[in-house]
Amino acid sequence: MVIKYSTKVIQTALLILFLAGCASVFTEYGRLQSSAEKHYKAGNYDQAFIDCASSLALKPDYEEAQELIMPAFRRATAAHIEQINHLQQSNDKFRWDYLVVEYDAMNTIYSYARKVPPIITKKSKTRVVFEYIDYTADRSHAVQMAAAAHYDEGMRMSNYADKTSQRLAALEFKKAMQYVRGYKNALSMYQQCREAAMRRIAIIPFVDKSGKYGNFGDVPGLIVDLSLQEIMADKLSMEFVEFINRGNFQHLLNEYSYIRSGIVDQNRAVQIGKTIGASEIVVGTISQIIYSPVSLTSHREKYQRTVVTGKQRYKDKKGNQKERDITQKVSARVTTHMETAMVRIVVSYQIIDVETSRILSSKVVEGDYDYEQQWATYKGDKRAFDNDGTILELTEKVRTSAPSVELMVNDAVKEISHDISTEIKAFLDRLY
Repeated sequence: MVIKYSTKVIQTALLILFLAGCASVFTEYGRLQSSAEKHYKAGNYDQAFIDCASSLALKPDYEEAQELIMPAFRRATAAHIEQINHLQQSNDKFRWDYLVVEYDAMNTIYSYARKVPPIITKKSKTRVVFEYIDYTADRSHAVQMAAAAHYDEGMRMSNYADKTSQRLAALEFKKAMQYVRGYKNALSMYQQCREAAMRRIAIIPFVDKSGKYGNFGDVPGLIVDLSLQEIMADKLSMEFVEFINRGNFQHLLNEYSYIRSGIVDQNRAVQIGKTIGASEIVVGTISQIIYSPVSLTSHREKYQRTVVTGKQRYKDKKGNQKERDITQKVSARVTTHMETAMVRIVVSYQIIDVETSRILSSKVVEGDYDYEQQWATYKGDKRAFDNDGTILELTEKVRTSAPSVELMVNDAVKEISHDISTEIKAFLDRLY
């Protein structure tokens, strides 16, 4: 006996099978399980378990997740238990940091395990049971010991007078407080060592030797202000750095007529640094400020073209109906305009150790602003050039106002200031 199925029934059955097999594509629990399988194959058993548990929390009867959940759990916990046992036998004074990490990882796994609803697997008909180890007391002990280890290291480093050691000591006291808030006198020790490690830097307004002092505003002052603004936005860079306010030494600059003098006297700059209590100073020279004002050039060109304006019916010699184009010659004069302007500022600068007068870093940098705008106008018939995409685009372009010289100078200064701030931060990184 042959059973015949309608095409519609077969299509419906295939659709059901397709959707069932593509759960990993169309559903959140399927996507989570697919991610779990990828992590499991890659050996990332923690994330494999987390994704698997999250999948089962959405769909407890999802068979693929049911089969993977226990292997992922066992491998994830086994790896952490092995590492915990190894660290507990270690003599590394900072082993407690790593133990806290391991205990936290185990607690994360357990927290996801508790979210998994009661499950009996479809395939093996067994109940999924997670075994827990209570690490609460162990973690608390590790946290205390980690705080103690960093505090002790901070006390050891604080015995050295150099700024690098004092900075490291301050960071150790900070870590101790991250583990246990208010640990012993870690806060006062952090403040004491941070103060001892502090580097006080002064960026002295650059000497303007361009011959254009004041023509474009306070360029030397703007370089300082923008450099400071960028550095101070980086909180990590500022923890052990203090920039001396220009107001604290402006009277000295005025006394020496420093900015306008055009005399780059390193000894004079170092003396200013010593007077204001700086550990390093940044000095520099503006050697060039080149400004090419807005310039307009134009170029005219005539365009001619034969265009089709319509169709005409006619009879050929044999009397057959034909059709031909009606054409017309059109022309236009196109004027292409080019507007340009440019600012270039050339600066050299040095970072100097005030105590030794040694140049620690030296660079020459340029800040540029190049303005260019092109557009076109025309008289005549647009069809004469509408097959030239470039010209057509230029004629449709709306001319905008040229930037002011102040804007161009400011943007060029921003480029210079970014380089200076980047170099100062790199210098501090090298220093520590």
